[in-house]
Amino acid sequence: RPPRLLAFDAASSPFIAGLFRPVVYIPRSAADRDALLLVFRHELTHCRRGDLLYKLLMELVCALHFFNPLVWYMRREADRFCELSCDEQVADGMDAETRKRYSLMLLTQTQQQRLNLRGGAALFERRTNLKERIEIIMLQRRVKRFTMLISVLLTLSLGVSFFLFASLVNAQNSTTLTQFIYSGNLDYAAI
Repeated sequence: RPPRLLAFDAASSPFIAGLFRPVVYIPRSAADRDALLLVFRHELTHCRRGDLLYKLLMELVCALHFFNPLVWYMRREADRFCELSCDEQVADGMDAETRKRYSLMLLTQTQQQRLNLRGGAALFERRTNLKERIEIIMLQRRVKRFTMLISVLLTLSLGVSFFLFASLVNAQNSTTLTQFIYSGNLDYAAI
């Protein structure tokens, strides 16, 4: 179901909420129509990929393993990669000028959010994460189909090789154990 778009006074940055009936909330002060389209595209990408459900699952895991710092680190890194991959998908097909506008919109939203000191969205983040997001947006990397095909074939061949090697080792070990048992060298009283 397509999400609704609502202007919200208390929102300092755009965010999406709702698993079954998603709503994209934007700050009422955001007046730039082009920036709103970019924001909506970003949040729609989160919705389409099911990131809300994934983030909810991560919150549940953190609640269950609240004592484990590695789980909290994993959650932070998963959120970071979620935003990076979403930015990359949104920026795919944009020209250089639109990429600049999108990056400027991220910087503006982060600055406004820090001035307002209202938390909430992923934009309230460390400078290194913001820098990384802008670098991802500004890069125009295109993966060629040939490169993608070679990568998939190499991955498949490595997986098959590991599977065959493991089954060969397993077969040799079971043959040796069977020979050992039937040779009469096994002392059943010791077991």
